[in-house]
Amino acid sequence: MRVSETGSPVTLGLEGGDPVDAGSALMIMTLGAEKGTRVVVTADDQAALDTIVGLVEKDLDAERLGLLLERRERELRLHA
Repeated sequence: MRVSETGSPVTLGLEGGDPVDAGSALMIMTLGAEKGTRVVVTADDQAALDTIVGLVEKDLDAERLGLLLERRERELRLHA
């Protein structure tokens, strides 16, 4: 689900910092959050909030790396 599909404003911010639009990857990158950084998620809609919290908690880089490795393994098997 995309933030824009929630129909509700959703923001991300660092504790004590200014929140940014969670629907903008560029704005999220400006937060400078690193692994382990506490992120504050706000939304008017509980379902949108739950979705975004789930994404923030998920290690998306690890999942992407796993998919890339899996695809690379399949390519190697095809060419062997």
